[in-house]
Amino acid sequence: SIPLEMADSSIPLVPVTVLTGFLGSGKTTLLNHILTATHGKKIAVIENEFGEVGVDDELLSKNTKMQADEDIIEMMNGCICCTVRSDLIAVLQKLAARVRAGELRLDGILIETTGLADPAPVAQTFFVDYSVKAFARLDGIVTLVDAKHVEQHLDEEKPEGAENEAVEQVAFADRLLLNKVDLVSEADLGRVEARLRAINRFAPIQRCEQAAVDVGSLLETRGFDLERTLEMDPEFLSTDGEHAHDASVSSVGINEEGEVDFELVQDWVHTLLQTQGARLYRMKGVLSVAGRREQLVFQAVHMVFKWTSELRREEETGRRSRLVVIGKDLDHAQLRADFAACVLSPALTARKAALAAKAEQVCRWARELLPTAFAGEAATVCEVRRSKPECPIETVIKVMLRKPKELTVCKPLVAVTREDIAGVMRSWNDVLRRGATVRALAEQALPQAVRGERVIVDEDEAQHVTGDDFETAIHVLCSPPWSMKVLRRLEEVTQQNVK
Repeated sequence: SIPLEMADSSIPLVPVTVLTGFLGSGKTTLLNHILTATHGKKIAVIENEFGEVGVDDELLSKNTKMQADEDIIEMMNGCICCTVRSDLIAVLQKLAARVRAGELRLDGILIETTGLADPAPVAQTFFVDYSVKAFARLDGIVTLVDAKHVEQHLDEEKPEGAENEAVEQVAFADRLLLNKVDLVSEADLGRVEARLRAINRFAPIQRCEQAAVDVGSLLETRGFDLERTLEMDPEFLSTDGEHAHDASVSSVGINEEGEVDFELVQDWVHTLLQTQGARLYRMKGVLSVAGRREQLVFQAVHMVFKWTSELRREEETGRRSRLVVIGKDLDHAQLRADFAACVLSPALTARKAALAAKAEQVCRWARELLPTAFAGEAATVCEVRRSKPECPIETVIKVMLRKPKELTVCKPLVAVTREDIAGVMRSWNDVLRRGATVRALAEQALPQAVRGERVIVDEDEAQHVTGDDFETAIHVLCSPPWSMKVLRRLEEVTQQNVK
């Protein structure tokens, strides 16, 4: 460390803003906004990721190029509040040396922490290390809050001795940005803001969408108050305290060369969110997709998922895909193996061709065996992964009727036989016959005013109950149309039910 007396007092201290917030709150989006905004300031960015594979550098690099050459992005993998804190000091010392040598002019430094970081040890760095104190001052801590998911993170029970990072991030904030307000109701926002004020009554709360805020409200605010922080945490300046994370939370980094099959990646993500969504804090990635020149970016927070943008051309990046998954009790090997199965290869191409041929064969069987009333209707075949242990993969035959009808065989597509399709069609014929009986009963029971109108009988999963319950719907196509429902499977409906 550089002794305090060696500092050049003629150089003003560089203001530092710490940008924090739980996983998926929108920190990288805000950082991109700052990098592209016209504010005339020279800002050094120190960016931290939790895990061995970085994705944010690719998400930020396009906008970094829009700034002057001396804008800086330093990547540090690990938790900035514990394992790489010494790296943070080293980065700040390197910046200080460049400023003293006249190689760099800085108006500010922005530190983006990982979503699992406690901001207190990061802030502490600017008060306990002499070389850092001589170069920079902590200007403020800005915490982004995901309006849709923050309550479940604040309420999450942690193992004994482990911190709730979401609570710490709110507690130490000098300014709270309540992001994604478009995803929740006004009532939800009021409840969330009350929770935030109960934890931190001093920090102003600013609502925003897509982290779009005035950059001037984040920089040079002089929002950090050491006395108030010590009042809240008397041990703030102590460097001897232990700092523990929840050991069940981990990060899986995946880096695959080559192109991925878009359809398989979509299926993989869909299955992952359906089966593990509650345990997945964050997913983000940059993918090279077969048939697309640009790379695709995807983001997920719990079960909220979207493709966000396209970036860079393949000659600049090479054809590879990088992604990170952060969550609880993750099976690292299985996640890597499942994603690797989406990478395009000769074996995958041959398998897809064989599946396409088998799907066409199943379509021919279905058209041949369809009940006479629907013969000739279009049909499609696909394979669907389910979360049911007894039937993890189903073959679904969709017949394009007025209301598309799905028929399922509890087998992978390659294993489906003509007899399987015949069995499904026999079952459907039975349903149609029973439907005709119920329709006749309904037509007889209709009021005189609408007797003779067209009646349609359908069976579907009941929407207002749980489990495997089904309901039978009887639709009367008069003007206006109306429906009756019986909470029974079609074959169980009796004349008394209809009456």
